[in-house]
Amino acid sequence: MQGRPGDEVQSYDPARPNSVFGEFLKSSLVLVGIGRQISYEILIQFFSSSYSGSKAAQNEYWKIVRRDRNNFALFCQHIYEEWLTEEVLQVVQVMYENVKSNQHRLDTTEPMLRTMSKQVNRLNTLLVENGYAKAVEDSAQEIK
Repeated sequence: MQGRPGDEVQSYDPARPNSVFGEFLKSSLVLVGIGRQISYEILIQFFSSSYSGSKAAQNEYWKIVRRDRNNFALFCQHIYEEWLTEEVLQVVQVMYENVKSNQHRLDTTEPMLRTMSKQVNRLNTLLVENGYAKAVEDSAQEIK
């Protein structure tokens, strides 16, 4: 950047250390803690109050952590259930279409039915382990 002829550069004196910087930093951290729903002491891990006050702050923090963890686990559980349902329905649909397209050929249907039986048993085991055995029964009812 160029100045006009005769201009002089002057330096800025920030006057460090500033006497109110500590208060500025503390108020900034308090606002960050408010946004995260945790206390200032927990945020900076410096407990300046009594043991009871510090313990109460930690207990409140862990309530929030457990709540957030449970909410995230519930969110993930819904996604997992939808994914598992889609996988089961896709496999059942493919198996149904294979049987339907090969009904007239008995010699090719029998090995395919054995393979399908293995797949259904594997899916059933997976669903029972995850508590979704009813989904297999419902899918079987739809095919019939």
